[in-house]
Amino acid sequence: MTAETEKTLPVETGGGLKGNTLSLALHPLFRTLKTGWTLAFTRTLTGDLFRTDVAPRLETGHSDALRPNKLGDLFQRLGFAFRAFTAESVSGDIEVTQEAAWEAVCASIEQGIPAIGWRMMSSRQAMRGLSAYGYSLIRGYDRPKREYALFHAAAGEFRTRCDAPGQSNGDFWVGLFSPFRLEEDASLWRLALQSAVRHARQSEDPRMGLRALGYWIKSLESGDIAQYAGADTAALLMEKRETAAALLAEKAAGPNNSLLQAAALAYREEAAAYRDFLAVFPRYTEGGPGNHSNPETCQIGMEAIKRAKRMQEEAIEALEKKR
Repeated sequence: MTAETEKTLPVETGGGLKGNTLSLALHPLFRTLKTGWTLAFTRTLTGDLFRTDVAPRLETGHSDALRPNKLGDLFQRLGFAFRAFTAESVSGDIEVTQEAAWEAVCASIEQGIPAIGWRMMSSRQAMRGLSAYGYSLIRGYDRPKREYALFHAAAGEFRTRCDAPGQSNGDFWVGLFSPFRLEEDASLWRLALQSAVRHARQSEDPRMGLRALGYWIKSLESGDIAQYAGADTAALLMEKRETAAALLAEKAAGPNNSLLQAAALAYREEAAAYRDFLAVFPRYTEGGPGNHSNPETCQIGMEAIKRAKRMQEEAIEALEKKR
């Protein structure tokens, strides 16, 4: 059968959905693969709901998407046959890898399965303001134009030539999927909670996990903090923990789930602490004055983040025992 010259899959990308770009790219792909997973469960599996990452000095515009080099083990644990095409422009083989990925993606889409890619916009698109950072869903192709049809959670629908990805930062990465052995949801849930505990307890990066909140507190204490003191991060974490609390409370509805109930309550209290932080450090988009140099405000904010850290520690301790 002759390959089609153009095809775009009718996947459900949705609007107004919350989550990082990885979860929002994977959710429609997983639906296409008929996993039956909700967006909240996808966010659990990718760790989105439980991750804590902060930018240096709590700068705004921080993205907490997992880097592509961390994804292989994740997808293997989920039970997907997964193939990645990756190259760096400095290695000299990026053109060969881009061409191989193009053919593989087209073949996958012809079989009805989309793909995902990292920073898929061209340098020119980025300079013109297209902010398709993180992950995009590759949902179609146009062979004559050699273009991918893409969806990005923030940038929306766009198209780019197959040799453009990798231009904006020198790294090319495209991932393709096919289901071969989907684990039971209960097993995946257990793995996701184990991953949440590992992330919180990690000791390598001072701006990840529980250490990130300690870094935030020290930044407020020393005054070495960006103008809005991490308001964007607080809003992001508040939504994550509210969603995590609701999901855990739903899972804890049955008997013998007191540990999940305790974790849900702790995450709900962590979310409330971020809400208190935002009351004194509103985001720029909400008219925030950027009062990071006010000692009294910083003290209030610091107490809120200390409370958030205590609550997250309680949640992680409960999940640790649940394992």
